[in-house]
Amino acid sequence: MWFEKEGRVYISMPGVPYEMKTIFEEEALPKITQNFDTAVLYHRTFLTQGIGESFLAQQLEDWEDKIEAAGMQLAYLPAPGMVKMRITSFKGQTDAQLIQSLIDEVKMRMPAHFVCEGEMPIAALVGELLKANGKTVGTVESCTGGNIAAAFVANSGSSDYFEGSLLTYTIDQKVSLADVPRALISEKGVVSKEVAEAMALGGLKKLKTDYCIATTGIVGPTGETDTVKMGTVWFAIARNGAVSSKMHIFGDNRERNIQMSVLTALNFLRCELLEINQ
Repeated sequence: MWFEKEGRVYISMPGVPYEMKTIFEEEALPKITQNFDTAVLYHRTFLTQGIGESFLAQQLEDWEDKIEAAGMQLAYLPAPGMVKMRITSFKGQTDAQLIQSLIDEVKMRMPAHFVCEGEMPIAALVGELLKANGKTVGTVESCTGGNIAAAFVANSGSSDYFEGSLLTYTIDQKVSLADVPRALISEKGVVSKEVAEAMALGGLKKLKTDYCIATTGIVGPTGETDTVKMGTVWFAIARNGAVSSKMHIFGDNRERNIQMSVLTALNFLRCELLEINQ
């Protein structure tokens, strides 16, 4: 609803987000543009993963100077495990080419962290890469509890590349489902490089996929030991009988640790598919 009173305009819209967005874009915004002299803004966004906002800003300090010198604005929009970057021009699409060159520069400088332009979910992006290469993936999950698999199947058409998941939350299930040797777990510990790699290789064989992602860790708030800090997660990706692995230490919030682990695992696979060194 559009109200005018004492030289001001008031717009009342429904509180349901998707209804409000549609009404604003289709009715309110055109009327605002028609009745008021407004600056034409042009936004471009891209997503980064695996690097915090402050560290990202340090790495891109000279790059930010170029944006400021061009009279544009940069916004850091962080979320657990990811940072969305938004460049805004106040000249409409006049700066489109410059903005594209700036985005390309970040992509070249930080390939392991630059996920994509726009806001495509990372699982959907990885799915497109798998499909384009005719490859399939499966997961063997412990601390992530099937959330990597859920991220894949949230996208329509994921059966083209996602085969399935083994949920191996306990030691017994790691042994029986993923064929991890019990002696290896006893020797190295359940949260270890060796066990993560064995899980990935076991899943690759059981699920008969081209790639298999495995996770094992302590996401808290309990479970910390003298040798394994809370928030420690090992990731492994197996393919063609070979395996790569890495470890991250997150924080003490269980939900956030799981969310960040899922994103880290997906970006790990993205880098493997694109042959990006991490």
